[in-house]
Amino acid sequence: AEKYIARNVAPPLRRREPAESRLHVEISPSLRGAIGKVILEFDDSPEVLEFLSRPDARRITQIGPATPDHLLYTKRYPLFLEGDDVHAYVERYKLSYNNNKTDFAMLDPTPRVILKPGVGMWTVGKDARAARIVRDIYRHTMRIIAGAEAAGGYETLSDHDAFHAEYWPLELYKLTLLPKEKELAGQVAMITGAASGIGRAIALRFAEEGAHVVITDVNLEGAREVAAQVKGFRQALALELDVSKEADVERAFEETVRAYGGVDIIVSNAGISSFGTLDVLPLADWEKSFAVNTRGHFLVSRAAIRVMKQQGRGGSIVFNASKNVTAPGKEFGAYSVSKAAEAQLCRIVALEGGEFGIRANMLNPDAIFDGSRFWSDEMRNMRAQAYGIDASKLPDYYRNRTLLKTEVTAEDVAEAALFLASPRSAKTTGAMLPVDGGVKEAFPR
Repeated sequence: AEKYIARNVAPPLRRREPAESRLHVEISPSLRGAIGKVILEFDDSPEVLEFLSRPDARRITQIGPATPDHLLYTKRYPLFLEGDDVHAYVERYKLSYNNNKTDFAMLDPTPRVILKPGVGMWTVGKDARAARIVRDIYRHTMRIIAGAEAAGGYETLSDHDAFHAEYWPLELYKLTLLPKEKELAGQVAMITGAASGIGRAIALRFAEEGAHVVITDVNLEGAREVAAQVKGFRQALALELDVSKEADVERAFEETVRAYGGVDIIVSNAGISSFGTLDVLPLADWEKSFAVNTRGHFLVSRAAIRVMKQQGRGGSIVFNASKNVTAPGKEFGAYSVSKAAEAQLCRIVALEGGEFGIRANMLNPDAIFDGSRFWSDEMRNMRAQAYGIDASKLPDYYRNRTLLKTEVTAEDVAEAALFLASPRSAKTTGAMLPVDGGVKEAFPR
């Protein structure tokens, strides 16, 4: 049989360049939003595109899975995006369920494989590993279907047998043994400025809670080092990103959508510091502060809102502002003013995003020394001189000025970011949360 198929099946899957169309970037968020808390893997390989170019592709993909085992991963049919959509697929699944007698509750009725000729294939999973398994199985199914059609016709399980294979009691029992999902399971979070300091701590904390994290930074090597600490299969993606550049931001979101299907959480963290009294501050330093600390947050939030609106499932945007928003610092004019503008931007995002379920909140940390590029040697010496102390005593000075007399770490800020990003703060938007140990001058007013 294998020799016959090899002779009679068209070079099965002729090599050609992947689709140049960007349609998948436009389609993926809507698909993901219609399905739920899932990860999508997109595949526009020559193999997939060739199979989908067949004139009978719609018919042969609706016959059924190659084996009962495959059905448990791919469901009985893929969604074929030529006239059908996720809603129609779900209704078809419900009809099949109602037509078959069972005492078991209906399983998730959404598709696991989605096909669109000329564009490619999306596979769906609770995480990237599950989506990859579905992808590999359906690629194999394509080869089986193509071979069987060449040999006389592809046939598979009857409706009755397929239904009872999916609702096999032993497999359903296994589902009850699965561990409880983590807090951010199935969600995609992008963190800017995540190669070090606060951003790094947030990325690792979110990954620990099950999120797929997109770690962005102007320092790509540093972002990759952080991503390497996340152990889940394809759970972390490192991208080079200068938030002040519109093209960079758009590209980062496109790559995120291609990798995971969309985005649910943004931590707009990237920022820079500058210091000097206003009378000596160079215009270039002032403009650079606004380019990163204000324009950067605008570009990132704008791109995030666009994707979140497409998904139609809301989202959370967390801005890393600063204690300087409410208590500006002498010789920190450019930083304080640009951060105040960021805070106002957060409020506007909350106002405009509310009707779409998009929340926006801000963190006001202060004096985070561990692993932070903010506190360069020059910055430490400058602030120590202003306070009349030795630079080595600076962390102690900041700790002792707080009401709680405590050091605030990047991990402390990460916990606050997790609260604002997660369902625990589902009813909160437009809020300012200090993480500073209690700096009375910086109390929100």
